[in-house]
Amino acid sequence: NGPLPHNIHEEPDNSPPITDPAEIKSYRSNLGAYSYYASTSRPDLSYSATFFSRYMQQPTEQADRLLHAAIIRYAKATSNVSILIRKPPTKDLRLVTHVDASFGSCHNVYPQTGFVVMHQDNILCWSSHKQKRVARSTTRAELLALEEATDYLCYLKPFLNLFFDKVTLEIGTDSNDVVHLLKSVHAKPAEKALVHKIRELHGKLMVVPLWALAQSLESERILCYH
Repeated sequence: NGPLPHNIHEEPDNSPPITDPAEIKSYRSNLGAYSYYASTSRPDLSYSATFFSRYMQQPTEQADRLLHAAIIRYAKATSNVSILIRKPPTKDLRLVTHVDASFGSCHNVYPQTGFVVMHQDNILCWSSHKQKRVARSTTRAELLALEEATDYLCYLKPFLNLFFDKVTLEIGTDSNDVVHLLKSVHAKPAEKALVHKIRELHGKLMVVPLWALAQSLESERILCYH
């Protein structure tokens, strides 16, 4: 069992909002501590932390009840869970990233992105968050997730190059359709020149150009596989 009930994201929250300022402050304080552990040492709490963050502005009785249950029933009960990071045997670093996305529902139209970066079966960093754009298909949701994970690796690689002689990055997706699309794309020189402009928009485009993702994978030499 995880910190949240099964399929909670598909059910509407019809519980009344919390109006007591003290209870609202308590919810935000508990969520802040919960989110800190989720981002620093507990990847299994990441999704539930983003779920509870949706109620940060206006907590509801159901969200408050679920947050307390997640802290007391799950987080404290699994406080002995830890992440073991072993020292690399050589000055060469190989990171493998696993990416996935869950499609939106009628109650939450934004898909959820999740990815984890691993080295020799050691979890180094992770993310689970709601996508900024509405995807019209599961393939589009997987594509958006892959793009976000690729952007993160592109940001991380220059830092890693300072400490390792060779850095190899691999990224895996469970969407065979996305891999086929990446293999079939051929960007024109004029389209490649727009990549930086697209990045400056910070996800405000409704359509993600496939060649922008392909360009990032190619320029940073990131192996993408299914």
